[in-house]
Amino acid sequence: PLLRYADILLMYAETQNYLHGPNDAAKAALKQVRDRAGIGAMPIAAANKEEFLETIMQERKWELGDELLVRGDLIRMNLIEKEVRQAQQDIKDLSDRTGKYADVPALRIVKLQMSSCEYGEKALTVPYIEISDPAEITKLTAMKNASTASNRNKHNQAVKEVLAAHGITPSDSEVWYTVNMFQAWTSTYNKNSRRCAGYSPAAITALNIGSTVYTKPLASSENNGAYPDWVAGEYGIYHGFVKNKTEICPFAGKSAGHPLIDNPNLTQHPAYK
Repeated sequence: PLLRYADILLMYAETQNYLHGPNDAAKAALKQVRDRAGIGAMPIAAANKEEFLETIMQERKWELGDELLVRGDLIRMNLIEKEVRQAQQDIKDLSDRTGKYADVPALRIVKLQMSSCEYGEKALTVPYIEISDPAEITKLTAMKNASTASNRNKHNQAVKEVLAAHGITPSDSEVWYTVNMFQAWTSTYNKNSRRCAGYSPAAITALNIGSTVYTKPLASSENNGAYPDWVAGEYGIYHGFVKNKTEICPFAGKSAGHPLIDNPNLTQHPAYK
């Protein structure tokens, strides 16, 4: 087993905090990690044990986020329920576009990427710009349909004009098209936009993810005022989570005679699909 020195320093800060609160030794260990990361001047939130513990947890997320430790850290620190409930509320706030998500633009112009998902491709870094100017929004949402070449050309010209206003001049081989991030993948507007981008008829609605997601909008305003099921329903984020009780995982596929099968007190957790 390998332990990174940053991990050891953060564990030391955590244990000092449990024993003595956010003392100088705990803060110094945390600062060593931040110094190496180039953010040593960042103030350390440490008004009490609880605040400093969350400060350490945030540092572990930054420092060890790709090392599969955060979930175990949250359980050990008894912070996992707080994180789960905050994540559930965040996705609802995003759906309502309230709080810190109140100003999130709904409209984006996205560059079409013909990715084959080969190793090394930046498949998840699709270039886009967000549109928040009311005049530009009006220009880009004026499209009523894309059934004719004339309508498609008008919309594509509007896209080019908005891109130009943002300092982008697409090459002849580039295709940019609009997406409403708060509507479903299969909304009329999004389908028409993909028609304008030259998607084939089959590809306009095809997407290899569950229909619960791509046929339901993110915005509650687009869903008759209710949260879509994938936000807060049976398929919603962390559905079925119970504090101090839940470990969401499948039962092993065992035959009769195995305790997971024969124990009448065990049932599969409903959150596991």
